[in-house]
Amino acid sequence: MEALLGRAVAAFSLRAEGGGSRRFPPSLVGTGALINRSEGGGSSLFLTARHPFVFSGDGVRLGAYPSFEAFWDYTAAAAEGVSQAEVLARLPRSRGAILLACDAATDTALLLLEELPPGRTFLGWCASAVEQGELHRLSHPYGYPQTYTRHAGLEPFSAAADSGARGAVGLPSLLFYQTRFRGSLGPGSSGAPLVTSDLRVVGQLWGVYERGGVAYALDGSFVHAHGQMRSWLDPLDRGEAPAVWGSRAS
Repeated sequence: MEALLGRAVAAFSLRAEGGGSRRFPPSLVGTGALINRSEGGGSSLFLTARHPFVFSGDGVRLGAYPSFEAFWDYTAAAAEGVSQAEVLARLPRSRGAILLACDAATDTALLLLEELPPGRTFLGWCASAVEQGELHRLSHPYGYPQTYTRHAGLEPFSAAADSGARGAVGLPSLLFYQTRFRGSLGPGSSGAPLVTSDLRVVGQLWGVYERGGVAYALDGSFVHAHGQMRSWLDPLDRGEAPAVWGSRAS
């Protein structure tokens, strides 16, 4: 499962328009993943968080982002004497993307990638709530290689109930899930999908907050975000999409 998930996940850079190139790792601002359409067969659709686009220069806007760059298969740290920039330069990548839809209430963004290397996995999803169970994530905290986290306790987040929580101020109530997790999350993990064992997306990472000395991950609810993305993900109104892998982009 983890290997298949890894082929769907990418770290991405989104520098300010006209800002020129920036050195790694600060330019790795988030994580996202390929997501399937309801008719199956794979796609170049990339699900991530909305908030990294707030810092892109002109605020969040739909349309082309020529400075977007996704790095695939970033799974190992640089060897001694090799810089991270050199490692990333050797990886498959996707340059350029179009922001098709975004939703501030669930911190969701859906992009269409202009390039896609072969051999990718495309995550499935379901527009209705899933049964609780063990959940999984791969992300790039602090610009590091893919890092695995295991999640449990999928529950609706209540802003009222957690008003005293550290780091969770101002979020819309009940449009986010909270989970306890094991592993590392941090800046650069934003947008990483939370998936079931059969690679169906439940949400994408907003961030982490603390309550009672316990760290919780907060994810925008895919069930709520689906309506904003339906015309691209679900034109046949099937309400779900299968996970596929080993496909080659056309």
